[in-house]
Amino acid sequence: MLAERSANARLGGGCHVPVGAFAELSDARLRLHGFVGSPDGPRQFMRNWRAEANMRKPSAQLAESLLNEGAGDILKVLLMPELNGMSVVVTRAAHQAEELCQLIEAAGGRPVQVPVTRIEPAAEASAKLALLRPNLQSINVAIFISPNAATYGLNLLAVPTFIFQADASSLP
Repeated sequence: MLAERSANARLGGGCHVPVGAFAELSDARLRLHGFVGSPDGPRQFMRNWRAEANMRKPSAQLAESLLNEGAGDILKVLLMPELNGMSVVVTRAAHQAEELCQLIEAAGGRPVQVPVTRIEPAAEASAKLALLRPNLQSINVAIFISPNAATYGLNLLAVPTFIFQADASSLP
C-alpha cells in the first residue's frame, strides 16, 4: 500500500484525476503498475516496474517514467491551473501545509498559511492506550483512521519500530 500511495502522491492522484497504481509483493520483489489517462480517454500512459521491496524508490521511478513519457502534460492541466499571482489561503495544520504551498507556488500563486487546526495527541488517550500495552502480543490487527492517528497511536502504545514502519503510513 505504501508503494501505491507513494506513486499516486507523486503523480498528484486523487478523486478527480485519472491516475492509478497497483503493487504486488512476492518473494521480497515488488511489482508496481502505474496508469495515467486523459479525462476524455484517448491518451493513456501505462508502466510496470520491478524492484527489490524498497517501496518508495520504485514508486518514484515509476511516477517519473510516466511523467517523462508525457503523462506530466495531462496532469499539469488537471492538477493546477496557472494562478497568475493569486493568493491562496491554506488552512491545513502547519506541519502538513508545506507540500501544498510548494504546489501553489509552482503554479504561480502565493500561498497564505492560516492553519485552522492543530493536531496533537489527546491527553486522555494516553491512559486508555496504556491499558492495551500488556496485551499487545495478542493483538493481530490495529486500525487507525488517519496517518495522524497511526503516528500518535503507535507512539502512545510505545510500539517498537521494528514491528511497524517508523512513519506509520502503512502497516506491514
